[in-house]
Amino acid sequence: MGDARMSLRMRVIVTFFGLALVPLTIFTTNIYRQFSHELENKAIHSAKQIADQINNSLDLMIQDAVRVSMSPIYDHDVISILHQHVSNKGRYITSKQRDKMSFLLSSLMYKRDQLKGIHIIARDGYVYSYLDSQRVKRMFKQENAEWYREVLDADGGWVLLPLHQSSYYYGKEYAVSVSRLIRDPNTYEDLGIIKIDINPDYIRELLSSVKDTLLVVRDAKGRIIYTNDQSFDMTIQKIEDGNWQEYRNQKYLMTEHTSRMTGITTHLFMPEAHVLNELRNYKNLTFALLVFCALIAFILAIVSSKRLSKPIQDLISEMKALQKKNFYGKIKIHRRDEIGELGRVFNDMIDEINRLIQTVYEKALYQKEAEYKAFQSQINPHFMYNTLETINMMAISKGNLAISDMITTLGKILRYTIDHNKPLVTVKEELDAVKAYMEIMQVRVGSQLHVVWEVDDSLTASLIPKFILQPLIENAIQHGLRPNDYNGEIQVHICRYQNNIEIKVRDTGVGIPKERLVKLIHNLQIEETAETTSETKIDGVALLNIHQRLMIRYGPQYGLTIDSIEGKGTEVIIKIPTAGEGMKN
Repeated sequence: MGDARMSLRMRVIVTFFGLALVPLTIFTTNIYRQFSHELENKAIHSAKQIADQINNSLDLMIQDAVRVSMSPIYDHDVISILHQHVSNKGRYITSKQRDKMSFLLSSLMYKRDQLKGIHIIARDGYVYSYLDSQRVKRMFKQENAEWYREVLDADGGWVLLPLHQSSYYYGKEYAVSVSRLIRDPNTYEDLGIIKIDINPDYIRELLSSVKDTLLVVRDAKGRIIYTNDQSFDMTIQKIEDGNWQEYRNQKYLMTEHTSRMTGITTHLFMPEAHVLNELRNYKNLTFALLVFCALIAFILAIVSSKRLSKPIQDLISEMKALQKKNFYGKIKIHRRDEIGELGRVFNDMIDEINRLIQTVYEKALYQKEAEYKAFQSQINPHFMYNTLETINMMAISKGNLAISDMITTLGKILRYTIDHNKPLVTVKEELDAVKAYMEIMQVRVGSQLHVVWEVDDSLTASLIPKFILQPLIENAIQHGLRPNDYNGEIQVHICRYQNNIEIKVRDTGVGIPKERLVKLIHNLQIEETAETTSETKIDGVALLNIHQRLMIRYGPQYGLTIDSIEGKGTEVIIKIPTAGEGMKN
């Protein structure tokens, strides 16, 4: 008997301890993983903000240098002086003209502490500079400078030059520069270059706030503009943003941000120790808490096993006595300890089962009521038609024929829209609905909205999917013509082409920007071959919906194509098989 009690007691201890320890372990493990993930995301977000701020600061600095580089191009005196260097190698440059150049460069340097110097280098190599002749040479052999060839290759565009040494300085001075060709605005002849040197110490001071993080700033060609680690190995760049990378036997969390204006990319490599330092403290705390809770659970299991072994046997006996009673019977509770609580839980369970039975019964009633309401909803369209007809008669009786026409047109659209029994309609039915829609739109926006219809009469009885033309018309109005106050024309062509029905909707509106058009076409192509993810979803939902419907019904060889020229308009083409050819069930 004693052995039996000990066996039961051990089972209670193991069960109690296991039930307490397993969920606790799972819970603490999940919390740790979640905290680790959130901490990593927080570090990435913080790094992206830092990189964005760095890029913004560099963009402002480079934008200012680009504006400065444009100044000599519109100065007739500067152009005239540089012409003399082309024609007579600068032999007749007067001191007044040199003072003019010096004054221009001095004015451009005013309150620009970030600049090391501004230089204009003529075709013959003569250097005009804000700096005195003890720091800058007056003649420069430009053909020996690699950066000079890069400026020439830019063909008049501005060039960002990474950290380099310029030989027109007497000492070994380095700078990051913005440079461009200076051309005669009338003859387009190359007269020289302007070079704005940015002080690298200023960039270093600007980025000095980044601590405990490897920072690399590169230009659009991948060349390093600045790094706080001069021995940096650029092979580390071959990773994806937001991933961990092994570098010099240490793991780094990498993030980057690229400027759209300058193409500058800022890389931040955060050491694992820096990112996960807070996580280590939390890990130690979590482990200590887990051990403490496990110890408490073990002690409680031992204590509870002593009090539960005999009372549990008594409870089993009482439950067997109730085994043959009906389902609604309950345990009589005579105790107020844990066993009494167990009995109360059992009784609560019976009550909950009865409640659930009642809930199922009520849900059945709710379902019947929903079916009744669904039947009622079928009457609503007829009520709306009758109401519109009543309003129409009232308008006619009052002599408001324009209102009557609008109500009649709206009734046509409503009837066409609510009818769900016809997935396929004739071309004529679709055109009637679209023309009714256009009548309402022309009343709304005025007579400046023009539509040209060219329809092959032999196709008016052909079947096409419902609601494929109206979204295209609406899209052309809203995105093509509305930005121009609805001034423009929409052309609708429906013809037969290679045994297919071809529907073209062309507008003379603002068109689609090239970048957005490329993304939209790419998204349509992705939809043809794979399921989209949240990264591939872009605007153009109506076009994408039509394209998917056509591919599902007729196959991947049919669908929608789009072409647009920004500022001139957009054309959308739909291809549908005639006489049900290629149609899928």
